[in-house]
Amino acid sequence: MSFTRRLRDLVRELKEASTFRVFSEVNRIAGEFPLMRSNGGSADLVNWASNDYLAMGQHETVFQATRDALEEFGVGSGGSRNITGTSHLHCGLESELARLHGKEASLLFSSGYCANRGALSTLGKLFSGSVEFFSDKANHASLVRGILATGERKSVYNHNDPQHLVECLSRSTAEVKVVVFESLHSMDADIADVETMLDICEDFGAFSFVDEVHAVGAYGPKGAGIAAAQAVSAKATVVMGTLGKAFGCFGGYIAGNRDTIDAIRSYSDDFIFTTALPPHVVAGCLASVQHLSSSNEERERLHQNASLLASELQTANVPYLGKGTHIFPIVFGSAERCNEAQRRLRLEFGMEATAINPPSVEAGASRIRVAITSAHTESMIAEFVEAMKSVHQDLSPTSSASVKNEKT
Repeated sequence: MSFTRRLRDLVRELKEASTFRVFSEVNRIAGEFPLMRSNGGSADLVNWASNDYLAMGQHETVFQATRDALEEFGVGSGGSRNITGTSHLHCGLESELARLHGKEASLLFSSGYCANRGALSTLGKLFSGSVEFFSDKANHASLVRGILATGERKSVYNHNDPQHLVECLSRSTAEVKVVVFESLHSMDADIADVETMLDICEDFGAFSFVDEVHAVGAYGPKGAGIAAAQAVSAKATVVMGTLGKAFGCFGGYIAGNRDTIDAIRSYSDDFIFTTALPPHVVAGCLASVQHLSSSNEERERLHQNASLLASELQTANVPYLGKGTHIFPIVFGSAERCNEAQRRLRLEFGMEATAINPPSVEAGASRIRVAITSAHTESMIAEFVEAMKSVHQDLSPTSSASVKNEKT
């Protein structure tokens, strides 16, 4: 079989399973978030899938800092961090992030994915032959890939199950144990008992790696995340976060003690061998982190909107996963039904809410992952609930409605 035919067959299999990814071409409208416009379209869409949870990607403070840095430094960074790519802005942002999490140091990466993969793969290299990783069953692909890249021992414990983690740790003979989990899991919208997890890590002398990507900016004092909200940040060996969600910009980072950060900075291929973030992007990130460290207004609006949406969905008898977060996964089951739900929301109601299909979730568990933001209005929420009620009644897993191409 030729390689071209094999690749064509693999793509065909995805299309037949309705899991071939087709990207919606949509354009954000500066200053009008959460409105956006389809490419070539004239009507506005309301965005119900954005990670810009606090609308900081539209905030004037972030705009101005980005503009000023663009005028001063130009577009690109011009090199890796080691080769002329480190500006005072990079150093300032790393210091600000370390302060946010109460850590000695932090390290910027080009994305959250790279931060997870780079940090975890480096830990495996540094502790080669003596380490075992303990990974939550539902961990993000970036965490999984970082662990797999090490080639070291790993155990997978049940999602958000402290007792199962204890059982796995108790069986381990590894000298170094690294426990990896997310504080807020976006696909199921559930929050980990971070305090209990970190207490277990302390009991076993384990290295804890807490992914806070969906929480930083939006939860905890100054937006420091779930660990900070539970007053246990100091117990985490490494806190990992992103600048591309609630902070509204781009990039990823880790924060921890000086020795840990220096070691990863010195040995991580994902950090060393890539171009540094552009200064104007870093300037926007820094402005956003500083603003959210002093302002609660955006967080309060986010959680008020989340409470309202939860109440309205319950009244409308639209079931969703999770509780007490700003993310509302609504399960449709098959990929065909979920894709149809996305299509109807857009074409019939002018709303963009993205279908999440395998491999992001298990087969048969496709869902629309709804993300409320601080910028949604009460009228937008009311209109969305009515639209989702109509679509869900027709396409929910218990509905008898037929969907094109759905397997029987």
